[in-house]
Amino acid sequence: ESFIFSIVERARTPLNPAQSFFVGTRKTSLAKFTFYDKYRPSNGNMTDLADREVILEIEAEALRLMGYSLVQMSISKMKESNTRYIKIVKQFLTNEHIDNLAEQLMDPSMIQYAQSVGGITLDLTENNIGVEGIDSLQELTRNSVVEALLLGRNPLGDEGICTLAELLKHPDCSLRKLDISHLQPRHLSKRAVTALADALRSNISLLEFKVADNKIADDDAIQLVETLTSNSTLKVLDLSKNSIKQKGNKGIIKTLQRSADSLAFSNLILRFNDLGSSSAGFIKDWNNNNPDHQIIH
Repeated sequence: ESFIFSIVERARTPLNPAQSFFVGTRKTSLAKFTFYDKYRPSNGNMTDLADREVILEIEAEALRLMGYSLVQMSISKMKESNTRYIKIVKQFLTNEHIDNLAEQLMDPSMIQYAQSVGGITLDLTENNIGVEGIDSLQELTRNSVVEALLLGRNPLGDEGICTLAELLKHPDCSLRKLDISHLQPRHLSKRAVTALADALRSNISLLEFKVADNKIADDDAIQLVETLTSNSTLKVLDLSKNSIKQKGNKGIIKTLQRSADSLAFSNLILRFNDLGSSSAGFIKDWNNNNPDHQIIH
């Protein structure tokens, strides 16, 4: 998939004062940009620092404008096809684009549409969304506009995670699925994990929470799993591809065993963790004794 996103007149050219045009194409699978100069004998190579600065300015503005176009196009496409999905993945969306997206979705007609289809699935994986973008999304999760939010591979940071936690703790939260897998940088601090755990203990809307591939270690994993002993609505907790070892696995099972009679979850996913060879036996025993509350590894 490619976007021809910018044909612009150069502001300055060291080799030729006449117009020169750039066409940028982007293959989303690679998330890279290539610029082609239509007249230069250097086949598009930049000739000096000033030239480079101009191209970077062009790229930044093209990305900004393209982001707004993608937001509008995605909303229009969803309505035209009468679906519930907005997918804008790997498109360098920033907080200002998310603010614009939220503003459009909070239009009364869009609220009515979203509620008529049972809530929108909003896939914003691998963009450039931070705490300000998360803050813009809060209202969308309080009136059944957005029922699934996919934010993996975004640079949310501790503040963004803590804002998400507050979102989940809000009594009017209607979010049913949240995916924050493989965040950038790929690490959740203890502060962030504690904030999420506190939110999960009180949240009554979320059915599926994915926090895979975030280097979550034993103690933090146990803290998240402990929320399953008090949360009666969360059905799937995905901790795949983290840093959970044999000690963590044993701690997880002991935590669940203490409240085995009151658990409500269906699947705890621990795939691609280095749980140790002896963990398979513990998990098998647990799954045999608790067929409604399976550990997937």
